[in-house]
Amino acid sequence: MTETATSPLQSRPDDDRSSRDTMAVSTDRFVPFEGRLYDQSPLGFWGTTIAIFGVTFGSFLLIAHFTGRPPLLYPSETGFSLPWETSGQTYRTPDVLHIGFTLSCILTTALALVENGRRLWAYKRPALMAVLPETAHGDVEGLTGGVPRVWRTRYMLFFLLGALGGVSFNIVMMVSMDASPGVYLTSIGLWFLIFSPPLYGLGLRSGVDLNREGSEIKRLIRTHLVVDLHDLEALEVFGRLGLHAALSWFIMGAVLLLFVINPDQIWYALPGCVLSVGGGLFIFYSAVQPVREKIMAAKAETMRACHAEMKVLRERGSRDDMAALGGLSAYCQWVENRSDWPISSTTSLRILLYILIPVLPILGSYLFERLADSLIS
Repeated sequence: MTETATSPLQSRPDDDRSSRDTMAVSTDRFVPFEGRLYDQSPLGFWGTTIAIFGVTFGSFLLIAHFTGRPPLLYPSETGFSLPWETSGQTYRTPDVLHIGFTLSCILTTALALVENGRRLWAYKRPALMAVLPETAHGDVEGLTGGVPRVWRTRYMLFFLLGALGGVSFNIVMMVSMDASPGVYLTSIGLWFLIFSPPLYGLGLRSGVDLNREGSEIKRLIRTHLVVDLHDLEALEVFGRLGLHAALSWFIMGAVLLLFVINPDQIWYALPGCVLSVGGGLFIFYSAVQPVREKIMAAKAETMRACHAEMKVLRERGSRDDMAALGGLSAYCQWVENRSDWPISSTTSLRILLYILIPVLPILGSYLFERLADSLIS
């Protein structure tokens, strides 16, 4: 079973309208806010994603501009020149601009990854139904149909808990700035007060949702999957699903590492890189391990049956039995050599390449800083 390679955030099916059609929600499921946002948007996947970032970071720039706290540009002896500036004055941007940009990236990426994951389930549905028995097709439809309604209250509670963390973040910001609520609300603090609660809430809820989806697919595998050792290639769909889950972790890890992009403190970013890579690999392993257990169990059962048959043939000992014994020995060797993992060579190569994703922001910043220093020198 082969598939066309897709980009990390490829909207599948390619036609957004057909994608919405294939993601019909069953009566016992519901679509969360971000799914409804993408469903109702006429801009398509990428257009909606860009619009979310534009609204988020654009509002940051507008609030900073109209409040002037802090100014988006301030004079500095070590900075950059504006193209229209003739006095030789140089400027710098405030550090909080980088924080606003990074938080906007985090919010946009979180929403896009959740939606892309929902579309991926719809895209993989035919492959999952092909490899699973008909008794599991209802559960597959459930996976592509949204979130179980019994989770609605829990979703709301986790979102509110995360939003409370966002409010607490603003309180800490006010205390650290020694600012009154009035001063905070007439500065860029207004943007943080508006966007940090939904950012924290959606982040916590997305983590819970990832755990829920993982539990559902593992239960589906352990309950319904029947392994055919002669068609292990069909099981590679589970490896590709695990690859997507790991890719989402790698991408979010790379976005989070934007917080620590500082070539002078590159060693502080290394633990974050290790955590991002290790977490992605663990997610990939957790996704394919249930299928590996099924494959190993099927191989062990086949080997037991072969050994029992070989024992009977040896006891009878006729010429035909000896010929059959040789064939069974070759078959046992074939079974033993079958891969335990539902992973194709393409998937293996991709996971090795995706490991580089969290490293790219740090490496790119380091190289850019060194290049800039060389040019200035």
